[in-house]
Amino acid sequence: MFFITILTILLATGTDGFFPSDWREKYFGAGGVSHEAQTRTAFDDLAAEFFPDIAPLTKTMIKARTTWSDANMEVD
Repeated sequence: MFFITILTILLATGTDGFFPSDWREKYFGAGGVSHEAQTRTAFDDLAAEFFPDIAPLTKTMIKARTTWSDANMEVD
């Protein structure tokens, strides 16, 4: 009974989630921001804060960002 009550509440109020990767958000999303994009933005912001003299990002930094983003998507 509890499960049915919770399911009814979720269906009545609607639920939102996010997609792990950009391509899924592009084709199936509702105009949100994917976890992949969130990770890229966070990395870029931190790189700009801690390494202000490095612009644009180096190849190694881009590889690290991609690795971090891919790992986050796998968790999702």
